[in-house]
This record gives sequence, C-alpha cells and structure tokens, in this order.
Amino acid sequence: MSFKETNELKFSVLVQGCRKIKVCQKFLSLLMLKKFGIIELQQEKPYEEILITKGTNFVSAYEDFYHNA
Repeated sequence: MSFKETNELKFSVLVQGCRKIKVCQKFLSLLMLKKFGIIELQQEKPYEEILITKGTNFVSAYEDFYHNA
C-alpha cells in the first residue's frame, strides 16, 4: 500500500513481517520525515496504531526526489 492508493497509511501495515531492527529503522525514518513536514503522524494513545498522512511538504519533497533522481 502507498500514498498513490490512499491518503492514510498504518505503521503496522508498513512493518508487517519485518524484523525488529527493520521496524526500528522505519520508525526512525518516519520521525525524520515528520521533522521536515513531509508526513504527519497521529497516535491516540501510547502503543496504539500510528497513522501516517501526507504533510505540508509532501508534494514538494516528492517532486524534488523524482525530478532530481
């Protein structure tokens, strides 16, 4: 699943079947993307699902990445 198919992703879906180290790497990557406004993260309570949505800088980051690749 990707943002091409939906406007909201679940962290649990992204890490399904991953080893703990990969889960940690993906989580830290999400925090960095959040820091730069590329995505937004929402979590109601500790240990509940983390929802990922597009941030204010998502489109410009996407365009920069694919036009400069």
